[in-house]
Formats: sequence, C-alpha cells, structure tokens
Amino acid sequence: MGEVVRYQELVHYVAPPAHDMQSMLHGLSVFWERTQGQSAVMSSAVMSFGFVYIHALADCNGRVLRFWVSDVLRPDGVVKEPMILPVSSLISWDPAERRAYNSVLDSISRPLMGALAGTCEFVPTPIGYPMASARTLCSRGRPWRSRFGVTLT
Repeated sequence: MGEVVRYQELVHYVAPPAHDMQSMLHGLSVFWERTQGQSAVMSSAVMSFGFVYIHALADCNGRVLRFWVSDVLRPDGVVKEPMILPVSSLISWDPAERRAYNSVLDSISRPLMGALAGTCEFVPTPIGYPMASARTLCSRGRPWRSRFGVTLT
C-alpha cells in the first residue's frame, strides 16, 4: 500500500506473503471465538486492525473491513440489522480524523517497514492474475469465508 508523491513511490506498508495468509486469518478467527461475550467494540477494533495488517485481498480490503466492523458488532446488539455503520465517511469526512487514523496505522507499520527497507522491488507495470488463480488463492487463504457463507462466483 502506498502512494506516489512528486513522481516517487512512497510505500506505507507491504502485506505479508501469501503463504502466511491462512494461518494469520485463522488467528483472527480464533481471536473472534475466544472473545465472544466480551466487548464487541474492542473485538471489532482488534479484528479491524488485524485485517488491515494482514491485507488478505489484492483489492477491496477496506470495503470488506467496513462491512465487517458492523457485522462483528451485530451479535451483541451494538448494531442492529440492516444498519451498516458509515465507517468510511467518519474517517474521510474530517481531515483531522483521517490524519489520526493514518497516524495509528503508521505507529505500527513504520517500524515494520523500516525493518523491510531495501527488501522490496517495485516494477512499473502492474502484474495481473487470472481469475482462476484468484479463486484458488481466495479459497485456500481465507478459511473465514466458509464460516460466514461467502463464496466466489
């Protein structure tokens, strides 16, 4: 994840390798199970940050996460169906909130990215993956999908 600033790539975060995804997502699932009955708000926050740092999908991590926040809060009645919290608008509406959100993410990712400096190389041409490969990766790396009834078409 990153951005281009003055024609220079600025990398904020490099996601873990694909071969680590299954165990990391399993860890989130175990956390969820072990924290049932405890603070839904705390569980939602921890799972959100965990999902952000695992960054399991090539794209749409944020959209999945924003839905997930509401979904994690439902069992305890914090959020009633069919309501979905407007997480994105709350973060992006106020520039100060966006900076605060990014600051929290940076406080964890900056030391990690410092340790990885010089170990990543970026190419100017994006690399695409065939849909069949994406389906295979998703089905292997995301055991939580079956738990929540999510399937790829």
